Amino acid sequence: MLSRMAAVAAALLLIGACHDAAQDLDPRGTLADSLGVALWVIPGIELPAAMRLERRFGFEMPDTGWAVWPDGIAISPADERIYVLDESTPRVLVFDLAGQLQGEVGRRGQGPGEYDAPTALSLDTNGDLLVMDPGVGFVHRWSGDMEYVARQPIAPSYWGPGFAVTPRGLWYTTAGGVESGTMTESLVSVTSAGVDTLSTVESKWTPIEMPCGRMPVPEVFSRTAVWGASSDYIAFSAVPRYEVTLRRDDSTVAVFRMGRPPSPRTAMDAEASVPLGPLQFLVEGCGMTPARVVRDAGFVSEVSPVFLLTIDPNSRVWAARGAAPVIEGIDVFDPIQGFVGSIESTAFPVAFLDESSYVAIRDTEWGSVLEVWQIVDSD
Repeated sequence: MLSRMAAVAAALLLIGACHDAAQDLDPRGTLADSLGVALWVIPGIELPAAMRLERRFGFEMPDTGWAVWPDGIAISPADERIYVLDESTPRVLVFDLAGQLQGEVGRRGQGPGEYDAPTALSLDTNGDLLVMDPGVGFVHRWSGDMEYVARQPIAPSYWGPGFAVTPRGLWYTTAGGVESGTMTESLVSVTSAGVDTLSTVESKWTPIEMPCGRMPVPEVFSRTAVWGASSDYIAFSAVPRYEVTLRRDDSTVAVFRMGRPPSPRTAMDAEASVPLGPLQFLVEGCGMTPARVVRDAGFVSEVSPVFLLTIDPNSRVWAARGAAPVIEGIDVFDPIQGFVGSIESTAFPVAFLDESSYVAIRDTEWGSVLEVWQIVDSD
């Protein structure tokens, strides 16, 4: 009996010590220098950011059928334009900084300046607009005056959907290995010096029989590369861990390791997500039920806490948590300050207009809408 009481007492002392240690942890994280890289180890303790977000206005809708997503938005502050790729038409819509529609660039077709299946936009250092169109196998280039310039072949290994143009080259994702049942998706930097792989993610693909034929499909909640870029920086996540790396050119600036575990997912979660995710075509076009999709394709039981990364003009990384299109919150990281804190939000930032405002996508019962939000000091 005495030995049992001693064990209980020791356990209580251990719990108390752990509790005291947790109280002493700095929620902003602990900074270490790792060969010139700022390595932030962040405990994952709740820390509200000293800022709040306010909706300023929504964009003028050209019609009710447009479709927009993060990789399809590019901002040119110098030209006072916001370019938005509409997948449904397809076309590129041009807005001013007040969200008013100014015109369109390109149209459906197979010729120069015409789109088949465009997936992403980016701006180069000259202010030219580049439209990635794997459907025709080209990147279309438009000048800052919205005049068509030329088109260039896409590298055969391009996977997408996003890409970014830098002074040194391109950032985008490649993929291969579906025929083996395991697809390897890689985030690469392509320069005149060659191809540099920054991160890789593997996912399981299973051939399944469907009313519309037989084809390999990924698991529900399948892991994909999570990354975001600005004109100077790129940030990417070590899926499924909560670890975000910030790079500039060929150098790593900072690494943020957050103590948030991967998010668990159930079969019920998977079934609810099928009509909203990349496998919705199996329901809409092939007549499968969500339950059958989950049964035949399977699902990932743990997903990364982060599904979108954005970089602001101060080189801070904004990480949207949740499972697209449902956002649970935004974590903000700074290379010098560490974890700035979390913000509650129903819309996630995809491109910054300036240091205090950004373009955001918010999911509604009528679909995704485009808005401009303001960052306000909560003090």
